[in-house]
Amino acid sequence: TAAIDQLRDAVREEEPPPYGAMTAAGGWPTWIEQRREGIEALCRLAGVRRLAFFGSVLGERFNRARGSDVDVIVEFNVEPTPSARRYFDFRAALAQLLGAPVDLVELAAMPDGRLRRVLESSQQTFYVEAS
Repeated sequence: TAAIDQLRDAVREEEPPPYGAMTAAGGWPTWIEQRREGIEALCRLAGVRRLAFFGSVLGERFNRARGSDVDVIVEFNVEPTPSARRYFDFRAALAQLLGAPVDLVELAAMPDGRLRRVLESSQQTFYVEAS
């Protein structure tokens, strides 16, 4: 659990990001792109294989003032003993870094159905673990 402790320590308090529909060169909202380094560091520390965003965070509907949250799909590397603690610690650290509540979804844990197919087709991959 040393990585989990590092995960908690890695996130420092920052001013809330300037949320808005502006996009950076890569097509991501500027406030997410400005946190790329921190997001990628959290992914490495938590053993994330892939991270993707979906929902309102990708468009103009995202509005923190009206209570929008950040919808995220995560794939963790396989552990000998899966840990719920890793899931919740990662979600809390990511929420702190982004300055917004995070809904964290593991597609592998979802039953095959309409919702899963919609999420799979609408997600935009942000981080993939280096091989």
